[in-house]
Amino acid sequence: MFGTDINNKGKKEKNQKVKAGPCIFPFTYKWKEHNKCVATEKGDICATSLSTKRPQKRTLKTYGYCTKKPKIVIKKSTIRKIKKLKGKKVTLKKIDKKKKKSNKTKPTIRVKMPKKIRIKKKTTPKSKGLNKSLLGILGELEE
Repeated sequence: MFGTDINNKGKKEKNQKVKAGPCIFPFTYKWKEHNKCVATEKGDICATSLSTKRPQKRTLKTYGYCTKKPKIVIKKSTIRKIKKLKGKKVTLKKIDKKKKKSNKTKPTIRVKMPKKIRIKKKTTPKSKGLNKSLLGILGELEE
């Protein structure tokens, strides 16, 4: 038997009491001695480590959810043929699937906007003369 940290709902539990490992029998749980997995609402549990305070009691310290066999994760790899341009020689290269994935990101284009340009109105000598002549006419009208 083997105890995992994944309950019967498929969730991986992360707390101090849950620990994956081989089951240890017999163990004490809820003041009773057990020689097989104990049924709980989240699945059958077994002791993966025992408390060392009282070795004769063999009390459950950490537990795991019972499974028949431990799950073994196997990394799969693929074989790809690579042809060289110069010759007809074919070589085989072993590539992991994880390395095969590449991060393709779109290049970002940054456009710099020109700063705001302030246009100052300039008075031309011609307009200055017109302004003075207008003021002179208005002055005469007031008199």
